[in-house]
Amino acid sequence: MDWFPGIEVSSLELIETYVANGLGAGVTLALPGKKFPSHVRALPFERLFAVIVGALWRGRKTPCWKRF
Repeated sequence: MDWFPGIEVSSLELIETYVANGLGAGVTLALPGKKFPSHVRALPFERLFAVIVGALWRGRKTPCWKRF
């Protein structure tokens, strides 16, 4: 299955903002302790297939980046 993005955003919060304002559906992560806005509905994927994620960082390597 291929999911081609219509918009790429720079933060998970931006996905929630776009969805909450009626700008479409979004795919994000269910982080421990994270609560979604009341007008955003989470649909969990059971037995989800592997997801490939890419990252690019042009700045200096921070301690966070080194752990990643």
